[in-house]
Amino acid sequence: MRKYVMHAICTASQSPDDPDRMCDALPCTQPKGACTWINCDVCGRWVDCNCVNISDPKSIKDYVCVICTAIYT
Repeated sequence: MRKYVMHAICTASQSPDDPDRMCDALPCTQPKGACTWINCDVCGRWVDCNCVNISDPKSIKDYVCVICTAIYT
């Protein structure tokens, strides 16, 4: 299952024209600065909270992104 999820994530990934304008969540279209940000404690990827359905990032002590979750669990 992990290999399938990792393959699906890598297949769906795309390189944005301007990487500073997008978060690392797939498929994000929110420009940076438009919302609250949280970073993965494992790999350091930054995602905006709207893309990962987090309403209050201060309530989350340790955040692990879906890519690290697929790889390491």
